[in-house]
Amino acid sequence: MFGYDPAHSGYNPDETQAKPPLRLKSDYTPGGLVWSCPAVANRVVYLGSADKKPYALDATPGALLWTYTAGTHVHTSPAVANGVV
Repeated sequence: MFGYDPAHSGYNPDETQAKPPLRLKSDYTPGGLVWSCPAVANRVVYLGSADKKPYALDATPGALLWTYTAGTHVHTSPAVANGVV
């Protein structure tokens, strides 16, 4: 189920240790809350934000590649196909 449970908490009580251990790759913070899952394609992380912008981040250092003002909140997960978001 998306988000693990009906409340979409994302908390899995059965997960005790990620393998391999997870490491923080970026601490980039978008301008608003992120309610959806990111999409990852070709080493780029795409996410939408409540600040009315989608973001594209380089997956390795987490640096901002681009953003765009959409005019409304971006609460859905991005779709990426053939180089188009």
